[in-house]
Amino acid sequence: MNKQNTQGIANEFHAKLKSISLKELHVKEETINNDSLSPKDSNLNFSLHVSFEELSLPNANEQEIIAEFKIEAGKLDADYHLVASVIYNAIFIISPKLSGNDLKEFVNVNAFAIVFPFARETIFNVTARCKAGPIIIPIVNFIRRFHDLKGKP
Repeated sequence: MNKQNTQGIANEFHAKLKSISLKELHVKEETINNDSLSPKDSNLNFSLHVSFEELSLPNANEQEIIAEFKIEAGKLDADYHLVASVIYNAIFIISPKLSGNDLKEFVNVNAFAIVFPFARETIFNVTARCKAGPIIIPIVNFIRRFHDLKGKP
């Protein structure tokens, strides 16, 4: 991977997804009577959260990180309120080691982009069986998201 694509830093590094696992899955559907929405209206909102920690490795040139990705989505229409959330854990091996902003950028851009399709598909598949219909989370530009997050206090 070449860091030049996201920040103009020309550091070369390699990352390998060692494992990915679904940690939690929650779905809640409620029947409501919301007269302020017509049957054709539907509101979708979602949020993305990430946290990570570095694990120790005997090889001084590599690092192993475990990252937790939480995706929450809600859908509201005239008849139903549907909320779904998933938490995935992923372990990555990175060589050479990254630190500081480079490590934060890797987790928020590269790692999230790798894990996101798994979470998106899980939410879609589970909610497709609900009366309110599936929650389809839109594609996310993780580079833009990271730069937007950096600009916030």
